[in-house]
Amino acid sequence: MNTKIYEYMIAVAEQKNITNAAKQCYVSQPALSQHIKNLESQLGVTLFEKTKGAVIPTRQGEVFLTTARRMLQIEQETLKRIEQLKQNLPG
Repeated sequence: MNTKIYEYMIAVAEQKNITNAAKQCYVSQPALSQHIKNLESQLGVTLFEKTKGAVIPTRQGEVFLTTARRMLQIEQETLKRIEQLKQNLPG
């Protein structure tokens, strides 16, 4: 499952800084900026506003972040359930 864009978006929102978020996610700042730009282009909206000293989510960005957090939670729950099923299988 490729959920990296969700992780990237959450990191930017939490860090309020693309460079710091890139470091947290172990990607380069230009790569992270490009991922966000591509997502914004795909969605046709701006997800973050650059203000003096901070990057903050727009209203559309907040909607995306809410869903991103839920998607990551669902992924974690799914992987946990699959692992539990694997442990209950014979042999």
